[in-house]
Amino acid sequence: MYGYGKRLVPATSTTSTTSTTSTTTTSSTSTTHQNKTISKSNLPQTKALLSLSTQEQNEQKEQANEQKEQANDKKEENTGENAGENGNGPNLKQNWRPSQEWVESCISNVTEDESIMVPFKSLTKRYVLGDCVKMCSRCHLSTRGKAAKHQPRKIGNLYEDKACPQENKHYRTGGNIDILLQVIQEFQQNTQGLKKPDPNAVVIHLRLGDVIEAAADSVQKMLFEGGDPSHPGPFKNSIKPIQEYLDNFQEASASDENKIQQVIIVGGGFGEKHEYKKSRQYSACLQRGFQQAGYPVQMKVDSPNVDADFYYMIHAHRFIPTVGGFSQLIGKLVDRLGGKVVGRTFESLADVAAWESKYERGHKMTINRAIATPEEIAKAVSLESGK
Repeated sequence: MYGYGKRLVPATSTTSTTSTTSTTTTSSTSTTHQNKTISKSNLPQTKALLSLSTQEQNEQKEQANEQKEQANDKKEENTGENAGENGNGPNLKQNWRPSQEWVESCISNVTEDESIMVPFKSLTKRYVLGDCVKMCSRCHLSTRGKAAKHQPRKIGNLYEDKACPQENKHYRTGGNIDILLQVIQEFQQNTQGLKKPDPNAVVIHLRLGDVIEAAADSVQKMLFEGGDPSHPGPFKNSIKPIQEYLDNFQEASASDENKIQQVIIVGGGFGEKHEYKKSRQYSACLQRGFQQAGYPVQMKVDSPNVDADFYYMIHAHRFIPTVGGFSQLIGKLVDRLGGKVVGRTFESLADVAAWESKYERGHKMTINRAIATPEEIAKAVSLESGK
């Protein structure tokens, strides 16, 4: 008889099946017991395997970090963008100096960066503070009398009031430092938000704009071996290369027990708005050159406030000047206020001679008899005549 949902089989088959099933069950139970026994007996080994896996993971992470660091080092060689966090950081390379290939690569990278290649915000056409301090006719002041009550008083305004006779606009003050220091004190008292640089920093002044844009030399030449400004006069080779700035920085740091660990580059464009491309390339690659050597750098080349920048720079603990009377003026005030000027100041032909001697440049000197000593004039004449 067959019941619903059941299949009847002969008795012999049932016994055999039951026996097989029992054997299978027993075998399965035995196997399970054995697995449990093995798992318990091998627990330390299992933990060791897990530990080894963790160790392997850590090693893989370390390898990945090493590969990342190598990639950063390669990028740093090309662009100089990865500097140490401080002057004695892990990436410090004090003896690094740029090669021509590095300079070419830097200029190319900067030129392609649209965030860098933009006009300067600090363009100015009328207010030339350095010239104003030397000659009253260059102050271009329009804030005397009633207008002065409604406009902020610039350093040039205050200086003209004290140093320039109203009846003689062409009076040459020659840069009266004593009067200028009085003016700066008055300016400080009446101006909020003025800042001074970190005493453990070297401040570099850059004259950008027309001096570089109209120069015949290429940016590559300026950065690698130095160049002549657009109107060199006695200032041949006064556009400093990266190498010279790095040398100046090390000199400043050594003279101050190696406390100097930061670079602050201050400058601005002067001229037409379209005159900025070479200046941007020059200043950005100078920044990257310092970063390549491991030094942190601040860039302040877009400030629209000339007076604030002037006040900031004259309070530098260590100052590296650039070409031009404005930078010379800053250097003199740095000295009067207890700081130190490092590197060439371009105040005499002796600076040119020292430059050519140190860096083995063959450029001839141009005579400026107004500032040259008889010995310097004789040497310049000798060089220019080929003797």
